[in-house]
Order: sequence, then structure tokens, then C-alpha cells
Amino acid sequence: MCLPTPYPQSSNEWTGGDLNPRPPACKASGLERIEATAEVLAAFKQWLADRDYSRRTQSDYPQRLRHLVKLTGGGINEVRGFLKKLKEERRFSTYSTYLKAVIAYSRFRNLPNPLSDLKFPHHYEPKRIVETEELRRFYFSIKSAKMRAFFLVTATSGLRRSEVLNLTFDDVDFANRMLIPRCHTGRTKKSWFSFYNEEAEEALKEWLKERERDRRSNHSSKLFPWDLADFKKEWAQVRRESNTRLRPKDLRDWFSQEMGERGVPDRYIDALQGRVPQSILARHYSDYSPRRLKAIYDQANLKILT
Repeated sequence: MCLPTPYPQSSNEWTGGDLNPRPPACKASGLERIEATAEVLAAFKQWLADRDYSRRTQSDYPQRLRHLVKLTGGGINEVRGFLKKLKEERRFSTYSTYLKAVIAYSRFRNLPNPLSDLKFPHHYEPKRIVETEELRRFYFSIKSAKMRAFFLVTATSGLRRSEVLNLTFDDVDFANRMLIPRCHTGRTKKSWFSFYNEEAEEALKEWLKERERDRRSNHSSKLFPWDLADFKKEWAQVRRESNTRLRPKDLRDWFSQEMGERGVPDRYIDALQGRVPQSILARHYSDYSPRRLKAIYDQANLKILT
């Protein structure tokens, strides 16, 4: 048991011959340095998994810590200085991700947050309005059937890039053009049902014919078997050739914006994009059933190419 510092720190300092001397006082300790050895990071990753962090977070946080140690040496004061610089440079997303990783690491070590003086930025940046014409320019610059199918499925379903890249054949109801992402195991991101339009259906058929001839793709259960680095490289190349600034997340924003303009109520857009809590979906299943959402989706008649 630790005592506050004013207490005597040895039995000799007590008067009256105390027969039950107090133990030495202890100084409260905090996290002073981030350890990024393979063993520690593996244990940290397992700790994240045990607490139902998403698979992406389980991979990302240890990588962030490894990078921090490489850049700063791992000392908390040096880490604090590095994060302050990121904030001054208005790199808010990068700053926040590093800060979250350090906070989680301190909990893993069962120590107080050493960066409690740093706050998450309350920064609002208006979403860029993505025009359909920009999507067309990007699409018609794509050379591969695989990317064309991915692009149209993502844009017309409103799903996240990771959700589409992780789709397996079991997640797709081809007869109803329905997608049922099952890739989320964490505590934050969720998904429900979504759909893709006829344009995406035709592009998907073209890709699946090509996929059957690709022996490497046939070994995977994923609809779009892709190494993420290769995906990013191809996407960047199409961006350059189409002279656009389009990002995969812009397709999700376009879907939300376009469905709203076509008169779809926000609550159904939120359901299609996985923003409705599971408790509400369970209580109001008839409102959010696949049949109901399919009727609403088809009525919107979402188009990109025509």
C-alpha cells in the first residue's frame, strides 16, 4: 500500500517506538515511454481484439505506435511535441488517430493517459459536393473490369470501401442485387442491407466473367480479391488520368447526397449505409426489412452513367 509523501518513509523516523511502521511512500507513476517491441505490440493487438475493437483498429494502432517510436524515440514528451506539431499543421485526422492509439496503449498498460492535456480537435470541414459528372469522368478513365465493377457497386450501394472489398460471394444476393456486409466485428462501425443498381449489375457480370479466367482470383472467396496496396495504386492512376480528386469515401457521400435529392428519407439512407443502431433495427424491423428497403431503393432509380 502506498502512502502520500508527507508520511515518514522509514520506521526510524517514527517517535514512540511504533511497532507497526508504515511501508515506504510510493510515487504515482505514469506512462513515460512507449515500448514498440514485437512482443509488446502483439500483446497490445490481442488486448484490442479481446475488447472488440475492429480488425482495422487492431492492425492500425500497433502500426501507429511503431511509427511514433520510429519518429520520436517513444518518450512521452517527444510524442507530445510531435502531436502538437501535427495539430498546428491542421493535420487533424492523423493527429486524432495517433492520440487514440496512445490512449488505448496506456489503458493496455493499466496506466493513466499520459497525454490528458491534449484534446481532440473540434474541427468542422464541410463535405465536398461531388458532382455526378466527376464520377462519370473517373469511371470512363478506368481500364480494368474489376475496378469498373468495384466503382459502380460502391457508388450505387453507399457502402464503405472496406465493406465492398471484404464482400464474399455469400454476402451477395445476385437475384435481388442485395449486399449484406458481414465484415464488422468491432464496437463502432455497423452495417445492414444495401443494394446496387442495374449499371453496377452489368459491370459486375463483366468482371465475374473475367474473374473465372483468372486463376489467382478463383482461389479467393472475395468478390473483389485485391491487395490494398495494388488497389490504391490503381485508384491513384485513374485519378491522374481522369484529372479528378475523387476518393473512395466520396462515392459514399455522393450516394447519400443523391438519394436525398431523389426524395429518400434520411432514416432509410442511414439504414442503407449502416448508421442506424441495431436496437432500433430490431424494434422496427418491418420498416427496415430487405423488401421495404429494396422497394425504396428501386423507386429512387439511382443512375451514374446515363
